Amino acid sequence: MEIRRQVVRGKVTTLKTKHGRRRVDLSDDLLATFAALKKSRQVKALKGGSSEISKWVFANDQGDRMGIDYIKAKVITRILTKAGLRKIRFHDLRHTYASLLLAKNVPVAYVSRQLGHAN
Repeated sequence: MEIRRQVVRGKVTTLKTKHGRRRVDLSDDLLATFAALKKSRQVKALKGGSSEISKWVFANDQGDRMGIDYIKAKVITRILTKAGLRKIRFHDLRHTYASLLLAKNVPVAYVSRQLGHAN
């Protein structure tokens, strides 16, 4: 996946630094999940007489981007509750990703690139 933009205070903006633009590796399971989501959205769109699907992963029924507050309150909180985990900040997921990679002895330079760090 290529990171090219960010959402700040509800607005889509350019990235803070040139290092922010990067490719992030996705697991095979996540790629399969994205493929299934795309297929289900295509089927739903075709049933509704359209061939267009949302470009957003977290999209409402109209295909518009969900706000971060909604995602945190409804999506992330629901997932954490179902998994029996405590409430965390959305940004903590970034730290978890880095920690899991480092725990698997992935080289620090690779983790740094995945996170978009300059050095």
